[in-house]
Amino acid sequence: MHMADALISPAVGGAAWAATAGLTVYSARKLKQEMDDRKLPLMGVLGAFVFAAQMINFTIPATGSSGHLGGGMMLAILLGPYAAFLTMASILTVQALFFADGGLTRPPRLPPGSAPRSRGRGARRAPRRPPRRACTSRPW
Repeated sequence: MHMADALISPAVGGAAWAATAGLTVYSARKLKQEMDDRKLPLMGVLGAFVFAAQMINFTIPATGSSGHLGGGMMLAILLGPYAAFLTMASILTVQALFFADGGLTRPPRLPPGSAPRSRGRGARRAPRRPPRRACTSRPW
């Protein structure tokens, strides 16, 4: 979701920009450690796809905000959490600066709280089996 400039205070915007800068540096360092030759072109192609998909916006009534299709989860599954974070930060920065799609006080972070970065690892792992329960009767 993109917000207009006046929806959050400058203090909150500055704190969020600082957190985003820290996460960007951390993600870049982690990505540099695990980088292979095939990931960088894939980041570009998937970033272009998500950028185009996110240009289709819809307004959210009575909030002063707009929403769009999100590709962060797909990026986190295909690229990993660190590459997905950098790709989404790039996409959101270009949208905010060149297309006026969102405000400048809202940093280019992943909504809400870097969601694909936190969900990407779990999405790539095999799901756990549910615990066994004693069943006295079968429902069928």
